[in-house]
Amino acid sequence: MARRRSTITAIRSTIFELHHITPGDSLVDELETLVASYAPTLGFLPTLEVGGEADAVDDDVRADVLAVVRESLANVSRHAEA
Repeated sequence: MARRRSTITAIRSTIFELHHITPGDSLVDELETLVASYAPTLGFLPTLEVGGEADAVDDDVRADVLAVVRESLANVSRHAEA
């Protein structure tokens, strides 16, 4: 039952995040917001480290990066018993 609640929380968090990214935010800002949004589900605040020219990516790559990080965090919350 706890795992089900955790999954539901992760889904809600993902939906919330999809609707609350402010246009014009940098990719790093969006990633920080995304990572922080998973703290309640994970039970700790994950650490984000970004190197290079993260904000220089085009919109397609930006969307893919956010999707991969979102899915990774969701998988950790569901499967790693974090």
